[in-house]
Amino acid sequence: MDRPYYHINFAMTVDGRMANPDGSRLRISSPEDIRRVHLLRQELGAILVGVNTIVMDDPKLTVKEEHVPSPRPLTKIVLDTRGRTPSNVRFLWTPGRSLIAVGNGKGKATRDRILGSNPKTNLDLDIIELGVIEGRLDLQGLSRSLIERGIERVLIEGGPSVIGSFIASNNFDRLTVYISPMLVGGKGPSLFSGLSSLDSIERLELVSSERSGEGELQDYRPIR
Repeated sequence: MDRPYYHINFAMTVDGRMANPDGSRLRISSPEDIRRVHLLRQELGAILVGVNTIVMDDPKLTVKEEHVPSPRPLTKIVLDTRGRTPSNVRFLWTPGRSLIAVGNGKGKATRDRILGSNPKTNLDLDIIELGVIEGRLDLQGLSRSLIERGIERVLIEGGPSVIGSFIASNNFDRLTVYISPMLVGGKGPSLFSGLSSLDSIERLELVSSERSGEGELQDYRPIR
């Protein structure tokens, strides 16, 4: 395969929301689903998010020992077209390789800003430049870069714009979604706001649907 195995995973409310109306983090998943996600992170070994997730939530992008005994470090991938990743975010300091993908011409400034703010620390950081297509990073170029670095399996966790990009480009192998029995309303982030127009109808095969805590976990594969 000329690209990594991509598994999209996210949680949303019944009305399709993935965060609070102001964009801040909303606890959607059940404890059972949170444990499943940490097991999935450990299984795949690499996690991918967008820079908006980093700026809004400042996640560690790790596997917690309460869910997985003696977890191994993850490869952490951030899509950051304009090079906005702050220099003090937590994922840079957690064990494992960090990879920030930026648009052409943004690499040096991003590297200098982050490393210049951490002069006494040898961060395991790799910044790659990619082409930009209609304001978004070239996912084919990203896939080639990941394969070149030995990254063969990736868990895509968000946010809506990143997930929408992979779906719209038909660049995924599995999609799991936890649906929580909650209603949020408003105009906050949702999967549907992250989806651009599809070139063709994307059909999915529902492989399984099961109860997880108070919500439901659905598992899909694309039909090609």
